[in-house]
Amino acid sequence: MKPDRLVVFRGADGDWRWQRRNAANGRIVAVSGEGYRRRSHTVGMAFALHEWATEVHIADGRDAGQIIERRA
Repeated sequence: MKPDRLVVFRGADGDWRWQRRNAANGRIVAVSGEGYRRRSHTVGMAFALHEWATEVHIADGRDAGQIIERRA
């Protein structure tokens, strides 16, 4: 079974946010409750809250399509 996917994106207010998407159907199953000014803080919080995650997918900005892997 594939793990769920974490996605980081820029919201309509300009802040960065994360989503957890179900691997089987792509539906959103969790979202960040707040926006973050820095993408790096958003990625860090997504990893902190989802210990199983090994990577985060960037959906917006100049690095769209990039995958950030968890540091050891």
